[in-house]
Amino acid sequence: MLHKIKQLRTPLGWRWLLHSVYTKIYVGIRKLIKIAQIRRRGIPLRLTHITFPSVGNAGDTALSTAVRNIFERNLGPVSWQIHGATEKVTDRLIKKFNRTNAIVIGGHGMFLPDTNANDVSNWEFACAEKQYDEIKKPIIVYAVGYNFFHGQERTALFESNVRKLAERSAFFGLRNTGSVREICSFLGDEDLKKKVVFQPCPTMVARYLYPELPPKVQTHRIALNVALDRAKMRMGDNTDLILDQIAQAMYHLSQRGYRVSFITHMCTEIPFLAYLKKYPFCFDFVDAAAWDIGKLTRYYNQMDVVIGMRGHGIWIPFGVNCQIISLGNQNKTKWFLEDIDALDWFIDITEEPERLSERIVNKFIEIHEKNGKETNTRLIEAQKNLWEITCRNMVEIEKAIGMQQIF
Repeated sequence: MLHKIKQLRTPLGWRWLLHSVYTKIYVGIRKLIKIAQIRRRGIPLRLTHITFPSVGNAGDTALSTAVRNIFERNLGPVSWQIHGATEKVTDRLIKKFNRTNAIVIGGHGMFLPDTNANDVSNWEFACAEKQYDEIKKPIIVYAVGYNFFHGQERTALFESNVRKLAERSAFFGLRNTGSVREICSFLGDEDLKKKVVFQPCPTMVARYLYPELPPKVQTHRIALNVALDRAKMRMGDNTDLILDQIAQAMYHLSQRGYRVSFITHMCTEIPFLAYLKKYPFCFDFVDAAAWDIGKLTRYYNQMDVVIGMRGHGIWIPFGVNCQIISLGNQNKTKWFLEDIDALDWFIDITEEPERLSERIVNKFIEIHEKNGKETNTRLIEAQKNLWEITCRNMVEIEKAIGMQQIF
C-alpha cells in the first residue's frame, strides 16, 4: 500500500491513476450505451424473477404476473427467467441468475417462516448469506411483505439473512410501511435503513397498470372471500362462531337487495359453503383458484363492494376501484389501510365475535350506502398516490439495472 502511495507522487503515477479512472468510466458508459441500444432495437432485457408463479392461490398468481407487467411497462420488452421462491438455491441456479441483467425478488409476503420452513434463511427464499455474494447482478426486492402471523417470532438467522440481503440489494422495496418499520427495526445501520422503501404491490394499482379494464359501473353486487388456512392464527378459538357470523352478514346484506357472490382464492376455502347454506338466500359461488390476473380483475371490476379476509382479496378489488371492507386480525391488511388512511374500512374479526355480523352490516351501510361518494373519492385519491410512488421507484430501479436514458 505504501509503495502505491509513493508511486502516485511521480508524474507517471498520477497519469496511471487518471488513466485507470478514465478507463473505468469509459467502460461503464459503453456498457450503458450498449444496453440502451439493445433496448431501442427491441431486444428484450433479461431478468430473473423469484416468485410464486402459480400455486393454486389466485392472489399470488395475479401479483406474480402484475410484477412482471409493471417492469415491462417501464423497461420495455423483457425476457423472463422465472424461478419458484421456494426452489433450493444452488451454484447452478446462481450461474443462471448471473446470466441475466438483474434478479427481481417478489412481490408476495415472503418474509414468513412456515411456508418454506428451512434453516438456511428462515423465510421463503432459502438463499444462504454467502450465496448473496455470489450473485453478481443487481438484486431488486420488489413489493415484498413482512407476513408474520400473531404468535410467530423471527429468529437471529432470519434477521442476519435479511440484513445481508438488504446490503446486497440495489433496490429494497416493501409493500407497506408497517413492513418497512419491522425490517428496519433490526437492521441497525442507518445507511442500511435508508435503503428500505415503501413499494406498493402492483395489484393495488391495477386500474393504472391495466387501463383496458372496462369503466367501473354500479351493479348492486357484493363479493366475499375468506381465508381458512392457518385458521387458528387468524381466528383463535372462535373460528366456528366467526365464520357463522360472516355468513349471517351476507344473508342480511342479500335481504337489502344485493346479489352476493362467494369467491374462493384457494380450494381450502370451499368448506365455507356449509356456513352460507345454513341461511335461506341465494348466492353465487365462484372458484377462482386457477384464474389469471386478467380474469380476476375483470370479475372484481363488476362488484360494488368486496368484503375480504385475504390480503389480495382486498388489494386487487381496491386496485380496480371497488369499495372494500377488510376482515382480519393480521398486520398486513391493517398496514395497507394505514398507508391509505382508511383504517375505518377494517374490522377486527376477533373483537366481539358474537356481534361480527352486525358490525359488518353496519360498516357496509356506513361506507357504501351512506358515504359511497366520499368512499370512492378517498379510494381513487389513495390509488393515485400509490401509483406515483410506484413510478418514482421505477426510475430508481431503472438506474440500478443500468437502463437510465443517457441520450
